[in-house]
Amino acid sequence: MQLKELLRSSNSIGRPCESLYEAIKYSPSLIVLTESGLYTAIILSRKPNAKAFRRWITCEVLPSIREKGFYQTRKDRFHFIEERYAT
Repeated sequence: MQLKELLRSSNSIGRPCESLYEAIKYSPSLIVLTESGLYTAIILSRKPNAKAFRRWITCEVLPSIREKGFYQTRKDRFHFIEERYAT
């Protein structure tokens, strides 16, 4: 799916708020996606990072939600995130 097709889909673009209208006025190339539209773009992307994200969602997150009703991150991943983004 191309970006143009994604933007035409009904769930990809949210209803803009008033402050967003101002941003669009000064930046006409601005693309605004809903959360659902963002996930759709990532899932349909062919980039390596998107493929890794898709694999994580479909092999780990969604099965956990189906089995347990929630997803809990593994502690080793949490420490990696803490180390990577520590200030």
